[in-house]
Amino acid sequence: LERYGMSETIMLTSNPYRADARYANQSERRGGTVGFPLPGVSLRVRDDAGKDCAVDEIGGIQVQGPNVFSGYWRMPEKTAEEFTADGYFKTGDVGKVDARGYITIVGRSKDLIISDIITRSPSTVSFFIRHGLDCYECQLAELETIEHGAHHHQLDIDELLAELNASCHEHTAV
Repeated sequence: LERYGMSETIMLTSNPYRADARYANQSERRGGTVGFPLPGVSLRVRDDAGKDCAVDEIGGIQVQGPNVFSGYWRMPEKTAEEFTADGYFKTGDVGKVDARGYITIVGRSKDLIISDIITRSPSTVSFFIRHGLDCYECQLAELETIEHGAHHHQLDIDELLAELNASCHEHTAV
């Protein structure tokens, strides 16, 4: 049973334990998702401009509810930075909501791999590597920190897989 929460909020969402009338009596526990917001919790996904994301569009997860903390202790500037004007807490997580209302978390906003043409979470790149190369496990690590905008790198998944595949064959005994 997959759920979602954090220190600042306690539990926010859960895959259904039984039919949920708030979501058309859906009761399916869908792997890879964290289900629906719990009663009393409001969750939205917003883009960088602060607009609501469309169905299945990835953006920043924001939450509001009685379980959400009121702010960082003795840090009013940080509190102001992490809450929206209408009282939603910016979790720092990135995700999407599908057409049936199920929430999927894809990563942390600070962990995203940003290029000129796409923005991807490390878990997405890892997925392509594992499945594209039939690789059991992989780990991504940042080699250099570059302020976004100072350097532009294009991340082409097909090109990345081709280079990794060639490298693997070159270094693997037959």
